[in-house]
Amino acid sequence: MDLFDLEAFKYSSLVIEPLLFQQKLKDFFDLGVKGLRVIKAKNEFINHSFINGEVYLEPGAVIKPFSYINGRVLIGKNSIIGPQALIRGDVLIGHNSILSRCEVKNSIIMDEVNIHHHSYIGDSIIGNRVNIAAGFVAANLRFDKARVKVKGFGLAPSYKFGALIGDDSKTMVNASLMPGSVIPKGGLVNA
Repeated sequence: MDLFDLEAFKYSSLVIEPLLFQQKLKDFFDLGVKGLRVIKAKNEFINHSFINGEVYLEPGAVIKPFSYINGRVLIGKNSIIGPQALIRGDVLIGHNSILSRCEVKNSIIMDEVNIHHHSYIGDSIIGNRVNIAAGFVAANLRFDKARVKVKGFGLAPSYKFGALIGDDSKTMVNASLMPGSVIPKGGLVNA
């Protein structure tokens, strides 16, 4: 299934096999990110934001006040985090993206993505040029805690797996996706 334009995405090796992205993201951070400015903090307030972990910053990346980062995060070139963003676990954010007043956990956010206004993205891959509207939820845990079946890909390797949202997709206000949802390129999420 062709969901993402991988030629333009700098970290494409992490999403070539979507079911394995969580392990690949963990391995990426475990190996260490070289050549970027890094903030290593243990429960510290920096520029009015709480940071506990390692934050790697590409040129032009900005963390606005009142954000909370707990984990290992790479913020891509000219991307803006906050104000009031909550980032947890291993998260990679591509270039020219904006994440404010949202929660993102263990996910890959590709280039030119907008996530705003009390949205939740858990254990998901969000494609290039996706717009996430207010109140959107990409759920990542089944009520019965069984492994997640990802439409068109098979069983996820863990019991936590959110959504795969293809390039150029949009979500409507207060829409939500069940664990394992797959949205094609140019898709519209309105449920």
